Formats: sequence, C-alpha cells, structure tokens
Amino acid sequence: MRQEQKSVSLIRNILLFFIANFMPKAITFFMVPLYTYCLSTEEYGTVDLLITSIQLLLPFLTIQVQDAMLRFSLENNNSKSDVFTVGLRIVIIGGLLLFFACIMGTTFDLIKLDLLYLIIFFIMYILHAFKNIASYFCRGIDKIGILTTSNITLTLATVLCNLVFLLGFKWGVFGYLLSLCVGNLLGVLILFFGAKLYKYIKLTLSDKALTKKIIVFSIPMIFSAVSWWVNSSLDKYILGYYCGTSAVGLLAVAYKIPSILSLFGITIANAYSISAIKDFDKNDKDAFLGNSYSVINICFVLMCSVLMITNVYLSKLLFSNDFFSAWKYVPPLLISALMSQLSLMCEQYYVAMKKTKIISTTAITGAIINTVLNVLFIPVYGTYGAAIATALSIFVVWLIRYMVLSKYIKLKHNFFAECISYILLIIQLVLAYSGNRFIIYQLIIMVIIVFLYAKPIKNIIIAMFHYLTAKMKG
Repeated sequence: MRQEQKSVSLIRNILLFFIANFMPKAITFFMVPLYTYCLSTEEYGTVDLLITSIQLLLPFLTIQVQDAMLRFSLENNNSKSDVFTVGLRIVIIGGLLLFFACIMGTTFDLIKLDLLYLIIFFIMYILHAFKNIASYFCRGIDKIGILTTSNITLTLATVLCNLVFLLGFKWGVFGYLLSLCVGNLLGVLILFFGAKLYKYIKLTLSDKALTKKIIVFSIPMIFSAVSWWVNSSLDKYILGYYCGTSAVGLLAVAYKIPSILSLFGITIANAYSISAIKDFDKNDKDAFLGNSYSVINICFVLMCSVLMITNVYLSKLLFSNDFFSAWKYVPPLLISALMSQLSLMCEQYYVAMKKTKIISTTAITGAIINTVLNVLFIPVYGTYGAAIATALSIFVVWLIRYMVLSKYIKLKHNFFAECISYILLIIQLVLAYSGNRFIIYQLIIMVIIVFLYAKPIKNIIIAMFHYLTAKMKG
C-alpha cells in the first residue's frame, strides 16, 4: 500500500508539473516558425548567445542556490522563512555584483554591447535569478498551483508580446528580448504575491548556521551547472569562431526539436525530485525508486525514437527559409537530450543524499570531454561535429553517474534491456542521418523497442488507468 501511495503522489506531481512546465513551454515551441520568419540566422544566433551568457552567469552569481531552496524547504526542522531569506540574500548580492560589473565594463569600454541591450541583459538576469529561487521554493512548500498559474501567464504574455513586437512593430531582436522580459516579469509577480512569498522574508535569521549549510550544499552545484552550460553552449562559441553566427543560429534552431524531450524530462524531474527526497530508501525495499527510474527511462527512449522518425516532418513544419537544413543536426541532439535527462534522474538521488560533490565532479568530467571533442570535431565536421561532441560527452556523464550511484542505491530495474534500447537508438541515429530514406527501418526499430518494454508499458497504462478512474470516482 505504501508503494501505491508513493506512485499516486508521483503521478499527481507529474500531472501538475505537466501543466505548469510542459504545456506552457510547448506553446512557445510552436513559436519557432515566427522566430525563423522574423529573424535571420545571424540575428537568431546573436539572441541565443546573449541568453546563453545569462545562463552562464546565473550559477556563479547565485551559487545555484535554487536547488537548496527545494532540498532544505522540504525538511521539517528548517524554518521556511529562513530558507527563503537566505536564497533571496544571495540573489540580491549576485545582482549587485553584476550591476557594478556592468558599470565598470561600460566605464572602461570593456563591454562591447549597446547600452539598451545591456540594460535588458541585466533585467533578464535579475528576473531569471529570482524566478529560479521562487519556483524551487514554491515546490518545497507545496505551492505548485501558483507555480502553474505563473508559468502559464509567463508563456501567454511572452507569446502575445512576440506577436505584437515582431509581427506588428517589427522590432526584431529588441522585440524578442523585450517579450522575454515582460513574460518573466509577470510570472515573477504572480509567484511573489500569489504564493505570498513576502511573508517568508525576514530581516534576521533564527538559524544562523543555515546560511553555511545552504552554501556548502550549493557550491558544488555551481560546477555542475557551469559544466552543463559547457556541454550545451560552449559549442556555440567555438562554432561561431570557426563557422560564423549563422551556423550558431542553425544549431540553436536544431535544439528546438530535442527541447520537446528535454521539457518532458524536466517536467518529470521536477515532480520526481520531491519523491526522491521524501521517499528515499538506499535499499529500495519496495522497488519504488527502481520502478520509477525504469518507467521514466521507457518514456524518454520511446519519445526519442518517435522524434527521430518525425524529425524531417517537424522541421518542415517549424523551420522556415534557411533554417530547414537544421534537421540534419537533430538526431544526435536527441540522444544528448535523452542522456541528459537520465543524468538528471541520477542527480535527484544525489541531491536526496546531499552528495552534491559527485554531481559536480561528473559534470566537470563531461565538460572537459565536450570541450576537447568540440575543438577536434567542429573544424572538420562543422555543426554536425558540435552535435556529436555534445551527445558523446553527456553519455559519459550519465554512465559515470549511474555506475557510482549503484554503489549507494540498489535500484531494482532491468539495466540490460535499457542498454539494448540505447544501442537500437544509436542505430536509428545512423539511419536518421539520411532523412526519410530509411524511415521503414526506423519504424521497425521503434516497434522492437516497444516489444522490449512490453510488460512495463502495460503496467504504466494500467497504473494510469487506475489513477484516473479513482480521481473520476472521487
């Protein structure tokens, strides 16, 4: 009965996060045709590099404290107000450091960026930093409903502003960035007032030692976040150096299809992170952790296979003008997304055990491999080399994390069957390089994967049916 309660709780959280995260971001996915229509490959590459730079700064200036917001707010012996106040203080200090850095950079002409875009850059950083800690804290205090409303509002506002600023006013890059600012601002305001986060702000802390605990927990996560940034973003800078910003724009667009898998994975990871902390059992006596890992793995593998099959069709639908050729880079990026989400699953267990050093060590290893492979592959194979380098490095990260994890937790799942499915996906990757030429063989591979997981898939369907039936009756 205990395992059934755990499963029901996990399914509930997945459904809530599906509404909160996946659906809103899926809507923005269908905005890609608008972006590729209104922006050139060079403009899109410029925007992507700007956003990528913000993603690089966030871990350093916030010390990746949002993970601690979730982990420590779920512990009953911690004051929720103390936890949120520590996170807010860190965000404010990081914002002030960036503010002074911007002033110094413009004073001594070190920043080669128009003042207007520098202001937007700073505003976007502040909004992202606060949204991160607020979102994770809301998960910890079970305010997922408010989080859902915030994300939906953010998405709809961004979409509406994009239509007005890009199609109506034709503001180009400025309109795109302004849309992101407006959407994120509304999302942050809803979180702050809807979840009444202002009630959790304190001038003094009741637990003086909490700040140190949070910092010690968070610092290793900086290296993990930066390493993931290297895995997903450094290739864009190297690619820009060798092949120009147009190639960066193509790679950025190619990431949009794998982002479907990533969004689905992040949705599950957000829900599963709560279960992993609350229901952690290193012996996995009731097989809940192992079964959950298997179910999530099955979903990722099948989605990856389906997206490879439909890649060319989706690219025709989503990518306009010169962007269509980006379809060639999607298959290896799909493998990257799959392995990234499996690595993220392993990460949830390490967070539950508070062993964040392992997370950072494995991520750094992947970043080093990724950097070396990018330098070797991009000059020879261009954009495709960047995609392959990312796939290989993230695969190594997952493998190391899983092998180390097996020393701490006895996950009860069919590892052999899962490895077979990965080999099948690699074969499909090779076939997908020729577009739809070998689509029949790709379909056969997908069918084999389904038969390989026939029993678990049946159990998933039955569990979902029982859950939905119970909800309809209750």
